[in-house]
Amino acid sequence: MSINIRYKKYHMIKVTAIYQQDPPPFRQWHLLMPIMLLALGLLLILATHVNYFRGVPGDLGDARFNGIILEYFYRWVSGGNESLLSPGFFYPMPGALAFSDNHWGTAWIYSIYRILGFDRYVAYDLWYLTGYLLNFASMHFVLRKLGYSVAAAAWGAFFFTFGMPTVAHHVGHAQLSYCFPAPLALLCWQRFRQLGAPLWLGWGALAVALQFYVSIYLGYFLSLLLLAWIAAQCWIERTSPLTWFAGFGAWVNSNRRDALFLFLLLGLVVTSLLVLMYPYVLYSKLYGFSRDSHDISSMLPRISSYFISDISTIWHTFSDHVGKDLPMRHEHQMFVGLGALLLVVLALTLNRSPIVNVSIISLALLMLFTLNIKDQSFYLLFADFPGVNSIRAVSRIILILMIPLAILIASGIDAARLKSGRWIILAASLCVALMIETILMKGQFYDIAEAKMRAATLDQKLPAHLNASTVIFVPVNTSEPSFMTELDGMLLAQERGLKTLNGYSGNFPNGYSTNDPTQPACLQAVSRMESARRFYAGHLGENLDMGIFKYFVALDTPNCSEGDWREIPNEQIKRIKLGIINVKKLCDGRYEVKVKVDNQSEYPLLVLPKEHPLRLSWQVHPKGTTPKIDAWVPRVDFPQGEDITAGAQRYIRFPINVDESGDVILSVSLVLEGRVWLHDQGFSIVQKKLNEKYK
Repeated sequence: MSINIRYKKYHMIKVTAIYQQDPPPFRQWHLLMPIMLLALGLLLILATHVNYFRGVPGDLGDARFNGIILEYFYRWVSGGNESLLSPGFFYPMPGALAFSDNHWGTAWIYSIYRILGFDRYVAYDLWYLTGYLLNFASMHFVLRKLGYSVAAAAWGAFFFTFGMPTVAHHVGHAQLSYCFPAPLALLCWQRFRQLGAPLWLGWGALAVALQFYVSIYLGYFLSLLLLAWIAAQCWIERTSPLTWFAGFGAWVNSNRRDALFLFLLLGLVVTSLLVLMYPYVLYSKLYGFSRDSHDISSMLPRISSYFISDISTIWHTFSDHVGKDLPMRHEHQMFVGLGALLLVVLALTLNRSPIVNVSIISLALLMLFTLNIKDQSFYLLFADFPGVNSIRAVSRIILILMIPLAILIASGIDAARLKSGRWIILAASLCVALMIETILMKGQFYDIAEAKMRAATLDQKLPAHLNASTVIFVPVNTSEPSFMTELDGMLLAQERGLKTLNGYSGNFPNGYSTNDPTQPACLQAVSRMESARRFYAGHLGENLDMGIFKYFVALDTPNCSEGDWREIPNEQIKRIKLGIINVKKLCDGRYEVKVKVDNQSEYPLLVLPKEHPLRLSWQVHPKGTTPKIDAWVPRVDFPQGEDITAGAQRYIRFPINVDESGDVILSVSLVLEGRVWLHDQGFSIVQKKLNEKYK
C-alpha cells in the first residue's frame, strides 16, 4: 500500500483551473445557467437547422446520404437487410458501407427514434439535436470536474457545442455532430496525471475508441490533440512521459483487480477498433482508395482559414475578402468569433495556471503542425502514411480544437470573477458577444415536404410491383448535379427494398463515378455493369454472373428493360472498325489470320452474353466477286470474358482453310448472333488477297 501511495504522490500534477465556488444565494440555482444556455442553443438549432421539424439540416446531398446510412443501419438491426457492409448501392460492388462514415457509433440513437415511431426525417432531426445535447452535457461535466465554476463551465460548453466553427461544419456534415467522447477522453487523461491511477487510461482509451466509432475523422483528430496535450505537459513539467509510468509495475502488483479490469478495457478497445477499421483497410486496399498529397493539401488550414465564416451574418462581409482563392472554401470555416478570441486573451492575461499553459501550447502545436503556407506543411511529411492518407479534410480539426479553446474561455471567465469589478463586466460583455455571434449564424436545411414529394414522384415512375431481385437505376442528367440523381436512386431503392447501380459516398469504385449526363441512360448503366464485371474478374478472381441484372429498370428509359438493351444500338455499329493485320501460311497448308477490332463506338462489344454474342465470320471468294450472303458460315469466337470496351482495341488470330485456287479474296466481318450482321448496318467488310506467298 505504501508503494502505491508514493506512486500517486510522485505523479501528482496540479493542472486544474482555479476552482470557483458559486455564491451561497445561487448554489440552489447552479443548474439554471447551463440549462438556459443549452435551451438557447437548441432553440437556435431548432429554428435555423431543422425549421421546427419541417426541415432537415444540410442540403439534398450529404444530408440525404447520412440519412440513408442511418436508415440502413436501422433496417439492418430490424432484420430488413442481409449484409451490414454491402447496403445495395453501387451494386453489385461489395463493402460499399466502407466508402465513407458508417455511423456505427450513433446510428443506434437514430434507430431508437425510428422504433418509437418517428419517420426517417424527424428521426434524423432528433438524432441531430441529440448530438448537440450530448456535446453540451459532456463538455459541461468535464469543465466542472476540472474545477471550473458553473458559469464558466456553462459558457465553455456553450462555445464548444454551438460555437461558430461547430455550426458551420455541422450544417454541411452532420456526421461530425457528435463530439461528446472527446472531452471525456481528455478528462480521463487528466485524472491519470492528477491521481496516478492507470485505470483512468483504460477509460480514456475507451472514450477515444467511442469517438472513432462516432467519426473516424474526429477520433483521429482527438488522437492528435492528446499527443499535443501530452507534449505540452512534458514541456511545462520538463519531464519525460516514461517517468509517469515508472510505478506501473508496483501498481499492478498492489491492485490486481483494477489491473485486470484495465487490461480487459484495453483489450476491448483494441478489439473494437479492429472491428471498426478492418473493413476500411480491406476495402481501401481492394479498391485502391487513397488521397494524394494535393487533395490533402487543399484542405489543410491556411492562416486565412482561421478568419473565414461565410455563414455568419456579422462577419460574412469581412469573410468574403479573406482567402478569395482558397480551394474547398466550404471546408475552411474556422473563425471562432471575436468574443471567443477575446475571452482567450483574457485567460492568458489573468490566469496563467498550468492548464491554461497546456491548453494554449497544445492548441499552438496543432495549428502549426497542420498549417499550410504556400503548399508547405509539416503535416504533409506524414500525409502518405497508411491511414493518414485517408484523412482529406484536415481543416475539420477545428472541431476538436474547440476543446482547449473551451477550457481557455472557461479559464478567462473564472479569472475575471476572481478579479471582480470591471473584469466581471468585461467577461460578461464578451460572453454576450460570443452568444450574439453564435445566434447570428445562418443555418441551412431542405424542406421535408418537398423531399417527400420528390421521392414520391420518382417512385411513381417505377412499376407498382417489381421482382425482389430487380436492380434500378436513376440516370444522370443535364438538369441537376449528379449527386442528386445518385441519391435519388439510393433512396428509391432503399424505400422499395431493392438494389441500385446508383451510389454516392466519400469514395467511388472505378466506373461508378459521374457519367457523362449527355450519354444515353442505358449506356450509363452498362458502363457500371461492365466496370463491376471487370472488378470481379480482376480483383476478386471470379466471374460476375450478369444474370443478376435480369430484372433491371432504368427510370424514364423503358427500352432498357428489353432483352438486348445492353448491346450496341444499330446506329453506332458503323463506328466499329475491323482490320486485317497480317496473313501467314502455315505448314499444314492453312492460313493464320490476325485481325484487329477497334471499338470506336460508345458501347462495349459483348463477346459472351446469354443472347447475341459478338463473333467473327469469314469467307473466301474469287477475285472480282462480292461475298455471298449464304457463305458467311464459319464463326470465330472471341476469348471468353474479354468484352471490348468503348474505345478499346482487341487482336485475335484464327486459322482458315482455302480450297479455291488462283486469285482469291479473304473477306472478314462481324455478327451479333441471332440479331444482325454488322455489315448490314454500315460496318465495312475488310478484305485481303490470298494469291501471294506468305511466310
